[in-house]
Amino acid sequence: SFPTRRSSDLGLIFGYENSPEQVNASAVLGCVDGLFVLSDATGEREYADWAIAAASWVARNTYLGNGLFHDTFGINAWKRVPPPWQSDKPGRPLIDDAIFLKMFKRTNDQQYRKIFFATADRLLKEEEPAGNWINFVPNDAKAGSTHPRQTFWWAYPMLAAYEESGERKYLACAQRGGEWYIRARSEEHTSELQSL
Repeated sequence: SFPTRRSSDLGLIFGYENSPEQVNASAVLGCVDGLFVLSDATGEREYADWAIAAASWVARNTYLGNGLFHDTFGINAWKRVPPPWQSDKPGRPLIDDAIFLKMFKRTNDQQYRKIFFATADRLLKEEEPAGNWINFVPNDAKAGSTHPRQTFWWAYPMLAAYEESGERKYLACAQRGGEWYIRARSEEHTSELQSL
């Protein structure tokens, strides 16, 4: 039963990342910013309406509270399903592209601002190592491996948190993320040169 304009699932974008049977919450959020940009560039309000519907769907169906989102929605079961990866956490703090702050600015609905800052504060609490979040996928704490883009996804939106709130703790986190990323890329480049 695919979403219709009257459906409670209005806004669901079939954003697949790890499985063709599971919609990934971060993949849905990854579509939203582009729709906002397209709406602003063309003046076509419909693109922004779909972006708002998609982010609203994520908030209604995947937000667990306390800054965490459930990762996967099964299209066969038509409900939340366990993600394909193992994790001891019930979800992840998805602050990607500062979407929920942008939602607040476009709708003036305080719930989205609350979600955004709850997520930012959860990230501050769970940051490890400085500038990254090894305890959340796609990082792997057991293997000691980190995913460089996670820093971009989660530290960069801290600049928006700082601009909105004026609280320097968010700016400091964004700076740590930038420093972590520069170090990670430098180490990767050195490793590539040594293998030549």
